[in-house]
Amino acid sequence: MPNSSVREYLLSFANACQSAFALAAASELDIFTELIKRNGATLSELSKALDLDERRLNYLLAALVTMEILAKSENLYVVEKQFVPYLDSRNSATVLPMLRHQANCARGWVQLATSIKTGAPAPVIPGVNDEKVEFQDFILAMDVVSKRFVSSITQQLFEQDLLRFEKMLDLGGASGSYSFAFLEKNPNPKSKAIIFDRPEALREAQIKAQNSELGDRLDFYSGDFYKDPYPQDVDFVWISAIIHQQNKEATSQMFRHSFNSLRPGGLVAVRDVFINKDQTGPRAAAYLIDRAILLAGLCLVRLPFGIAALFGAGGPTAKDFLFDHSFLDVLCWALGAAYFVLLTYFCGGATLGKRVMRLRLIRADGELPRFLDVLYRETVGRFLSGILCLGYLMALADREHRAFHDWLCGTAVVYDGVTLPERRGPDPAKYAWTPTEPAALSGPETPENPFAGNSLPGRSADEENGDAPET
Repeated sequence: MPNSSVREYLLSFANACQSAFALAAASELDIFTELIKRNGATLSELSKALDLDERRLNYLLAALVTMEILAKSENLYVVEKQFVPYLDSRNSATVLPMLRHQANCARGWVQLATSIKTGAPAPVIPGVNDEKVEFQDFILAMDVVSKRFVSSITQQLFEQDLLRFEKMLDLGGASGSYSFAFLEKNPNPKSKAIIFDRPEALREAQIKAQNSELGDRLDFYSGDFYKDPYPQDVDFVWISAIIHQQNKEATSQMFRHSFNSLRPGGLVAVRDVFINKDQTGPRAAAYLIDRAILLAGLCLVRLPFGIAALFGAGGPTAKDFLFDHSFLDVLCWALGAAYFVLLTYFCGGATLGKRVMRLRLIRADGELPRFLDVLYRETVGRFLSGILCLGYLMALADREHRAFHDWLCGTAVVYDGVTLPERRGPDPAKYAWTPTEPAALSGPETPENPFAGNSLPGRSADEENGDAPET
């Protein structure tokens, strides 16, 4: 790229922090919820309502208007309509807990150079809220994240017949998003789920259980899963978004405890972030696998017509159906498009090639694509990307490896996110249930530090040695 583009590319990263910090500050101060409750407010009204310095608040509001998150009409500030559900702390769709948690994390990230230089963990910088509020934001932030994936992951596990457990252990389950979803899909009406986490983390799940028909199928085990004994005699252990934040020793210990808690034939399933050295490889390989499958199938379609053409029979192979293309050419193109469209839509965002490489297609919001999204991507989008292959080459330069048809349709190809370790004993889907009522569980007393075992800045277990798990 030209030198000026290189320069702007680098500066864009540096400048991005300003917008991020403005959004983080407004989230921590709960400015958005206050504006939404009031249907707009002036600078003076907002300053008095939240007890904020008016002069500095003025600068922050101006930044948010520039970012087009707020709108200003004369002296009245309002939240832009499209952001209201996500920036109102009273709305179930809110992402404010994640924004506040990221603000908390940012206070650690700004000390990254010091930590690397000294080899010591960065000191904890307090925010405007106390530790209990920050911890609650962390728990609710994890709930925000899980909502993006819980439906598709549950469906994948159900399709693979892996949700036939009798007793499940949800390790670090916090708000219980996966426990509720898995129980709902489990064909065994007597199945149970045990959420194992710190008492502060369990409160959201306990509130949900009180208002849910599934509440009587949930048990809560209070403790620290890095130190305390695990519930025993379970046949399914779910570990979501935990191992990436810990060192090898802590991760190995967690897996040992998880497998030791299983009954014969039990299963441990993991959903997490895994590092791949060449992120373009799996996607290219998946496409080649799909093309190979299509080539074999279309050869079978073309073969009888090709043989007929050798004996002088034109028919569908005549080049007069659509411009210079025969009816058979158009049919083969339609079958190829149908392969990508139907498998992607009906098989959880994954063609056969993507399933082999553990990839899937999602929308920008993390949900599975709608039928029209898939149809547009696999027809118009792929046609445009195929012009000199420029659209496909974009994936090599893009940080998220999105090709032109992904940009056009608001989609992305991502790693599946679910890994299924080898089963311990026979396939759990094969053995017969012998349902038993689980005994009431009570965990050990909780240590005083409510942040132990959670990925908050300055508090993860691997800070002292800087080690990270190899995945």
